[in-house]
Amino acid sequence: MFVYRLFSFIVLLSIFFISILVEGSIGKSAFLIFALLLSFGGVWEILNMLEKIERKSFKKAGALLGMLTVLYAFFAENLGCPVFGVMAIMVVLCWFSFLFANNNRDYLEKVMNTLSGYILIVVPLIPLIFIYDYKHGNVSGGILLLYMILVTKSGDTGAYCTGTLTHKLLGNNHKIVPSISPKKSWEGTLGGLLISTLMSIILWKYMLKLDDMIIPLIAGVIMFWGGFCGDLAESVLKRISGVKDSNDIIPGMGGVLDVLDSLLLNAPLFYFIFLPLIK
Repeated sequence: MFVYRLFSFIVLLSIFFISILVEGSIGKSAFLIFALLLSFGGVWEILNMLEKIERKSFKKAGALLGMLTVLYAFFAENLGCPVFGVMAIMVVLCWFSFLFANNNRDYLEKVMNTLSGYILIVVPLIPLIFIYDYKHGNVSGGILLLYMILVTKSGDTGAYCTGTLTHKLLGNNHKIVPSISPKKSWEGTLGGLLISTLMSIILWKYMLKLDDMIIPLIAGVIMFWGGFCGDLAESVLKRISGVKDSNDIIPGMGGVLDVLDSLLLNAPLFYFIFLPLIK
């Protein structure tokens, strides 16, 4: 499992590196395709899990709407209309659609469940696009996004590796939240926190080439806990739905949600808290 997880992690990073390092339309197109796949797959998976606990939804329509919203957000700046506009239109259409439903109660349940899955995935994804488009001096948005993802995933992977290693060396770890995620331990969590913070400081200085060391120190800590809580939140959803992985698309890592979980909190946190501090 560890080998598959590491392999999948490397492949995903490689695909993302193309969108970051290749300039021009090719890089942007690669990022857009990546974002569209994440939005469609994320909404599809969360609605699929809801169906397992008999929460009906318009799964295909919700996933497609998520993808279209991300597509719109990618071009929103050039179109001169905020992303809120497309969401407002969507809500208005939902209200009008009630007038034409044959079974109003069943239709209402499906609409509400679909909107819940859509909001939980798409709203946190939109800041990823805004970060990617951000430009400030010599620091590009793509590099900032890469920084955020590397810090987040290094904490996630570091916690997994540290927990696995200490379990083999000590024979038994101290569980942190056994009722939600039995494999998470204090040893792994502290190791992940340390690795995430060190990665943040190193990348801040040598990749972003910025001097202030207080911001990356705080960012490393906050983004680790943001990723940790996002991962736990998805674990709660999977436990309620009775599934081990959100899907099995990505070998060793499960589905799209298993990759996105640690970013769902960190994308808004980074965009609203740390992006304005970069000078």
